[in-house]
Amino acid sequence: MPTNYFITAYITLILSFIFAIGIAGFFKFFKCKDLNIYKKRAAHLQATSRLGGLAVCGAILFAVFLESNSWNLEILISVVPLFIAGLLEDIGRQLKPKLRLAIGVLSAALFIAFKGHIIQDVGVGWANLVLSVTPIAILFTVFCIVALVNALNFIDGVNGLASGKTLLSAFALMWLAIEFNEPNLILLGGSLFSASLGLFLVNYPQGRIFLGDAGAYALGFLLAVSLITIQSKHSEISAWSILLLIFWPISDMAHSILRRQLKRQRSDRPDYLHFHHVMMRSLVILSSGRIAKEWANPLATAIILPLAALPVVLGLIFRQNNEISMAVFLGFMLLFACTHAGIVKVTRHRRIFNGKLRK
Repeated sequence: MPTNYFITAYITLILSFIFAIGIAGFFKFFKCKDLNIYKKRAAHLQATSRLGGLAVCGAILFAVFLESNSWNLEILISVVPLFIAGLLEDIGRQLKPKLRLAIGVLSAALFIAFKGHIIQDVGVGWANLVLSVTPIAILFTVFCIVALVNALNFIDGVNGLASGKTLLSAFALMWLAIEFNEPNLILLGGSLFSASLGLFLVNYPQGRIFLGDAGAYALGFLLAVSLITIQSKHSEISAWSILLLIFWPISDMAHSILRRQLKRQRSDRPDYLHFHHVMMRSLVILSSGRIAKEWANPLATAIILPLAALPVVLGLIFRQNNEISMAVFLGFMLLFACTHAGIVKVTRHRRIFNGKLRK
């Protein structure tokens, strides 16, 4: 990687960290209100700013301008509608699900209009034949982008998880970009990694600032379009290996939707049965309260991130082997579901057992 990319990444890291510290300090000094702390799904106990997305996106924007990179500037223009939508939600202006979906579609459409990259190779013969029809491929690409945007937002429920997962995927993106000589994606991947790390250092473990919807939407979008771009330009990279690089948010979202469908619940309503919520509560219950909620929060991330790193590593190892990547992805999906069910069952049994003892 050229030296100037390291310098840009370092500056991006410093800026993201300073911005995050500044926003968190402003929020605390002026004692701003945090309405989210009263929600049932809240995993924090102290009023905390949700404007971490400003720090991350501000640092990434600076990096792109610093390198005078018009290629990535068009991508940043594409993410603006999503970022604004997320920012409105972070300051308490709730948007209807259909409006959020429409804004996500708009950002995805802007990316396709600017860059022309669409998904037409998913490593399955009959599916590739269907995707050879350009309008279908465009719709599928939009769907995939919007899916990852929402998936990353889904896992942003405990300190450091969403930004930590972005670190893993951004590192993998840089690895691929260097291997396949894609300087624009090296810059964008490095900026994503550095900006996410700057926020992570403030967010984890004590949660002094949160990524927020704006940050989760923007990072999810930038990861999605970057991975679509490199796979579109280099068909030797397996689409299933790309899925392994973003496995954790995708599996959590897919599991959540399937779980709610089986229970005949609406999939657009939040719940607290995501893997990180289950893990956090299990730590409190299985320790009989010895692990307080404020420490179960970062501990859940510390347990999950190594698990989330394994599919990324295997995705890089088998990046040009479609059959193995597919088998590994499906195997991890099954393992995810079984692990989630196992933790829920053990935790529920322990809670019932403790309840009987108290009686």
